[in-house]
Amino acid sequence: MRKRSINQLNIKSSFIAILILFCFLISNLNSRIAAAQGQITPSTNTSKRVDGIKRDELTSKLKLFVAPEAGLNNEIRAALMRIEQACDLSKSKLKDPLPFSPKNLLVIKEIAVGRELIAQQQTQWDKAQSAFRTERGLNNKICATAIDFFPMSEQCTRYQNDTSTLKAVSSIAEFYYAEALARYSSYEAAIELESLGCARPDFGVKLWSAEQLHIIPKLKTSADQLANFLK
Repeated sequence: MRKRSINQLNIKSSFIAILILFCFLISNLNSRIAAAQGQITPSTNTSKRVDGIKRDELTSKLKLFVAPEAGLNNEIRAALMRIEQACDLSKSKLKDPLPFSPKNLLVIKEIAVGRELIAQQQTQWDKAQSAFRTERGLNNKICATAIDFFPMSEQCTRYQNDTSTLKAVSSIAEFYYAEALARYSSYEAAIELESLGCARPDFGVKLWSAEQLHIIPKLKTSADQLANFLK
């Protein structure tokens, strides 16, 4: 009996430790994003380029653009997994989920609106890409095939540089929006864990609040910021 009590105490202690870790994650989310945002300066450079593009400068600016979000969802997912595992070990998980609280229901609705915002920004970014292709003549495939035969052609060199720029920014855009959608799914998973009795009230609310405070303002102008990298 004493051994069983000690085991139960150890499991409970582990569960509490995971909950503390989750609280730390929320706090770290706020501080990490705020710190990274202070370093971000979207590219608005319109000066004459060297070789058509300042590759190192562009790469650096793109990394800074996604710095607050890079790896963030992985951290959230890892914490949620630990909480669920601790919940299973302590046998605290409810067989029948509790109804979502009014706060959580509101967050779920706001997440749906957030997904619509992402879709809108993606559409706007697609238009910016299309305009860039037309403006720079990237829809003309002559240089795409002639580059191997006329590598020193000024027109084809410009074509190659512009194509590389578009490819780099498009790759970052794809990553940025995919990470946003993945985080939204994680916030919903946090709310589900709460309904199963595995997390304290308002875990999902706090995570979503951090997203609203630090990330969504940037998301609202993300298409314009990405388009600036093409200038």
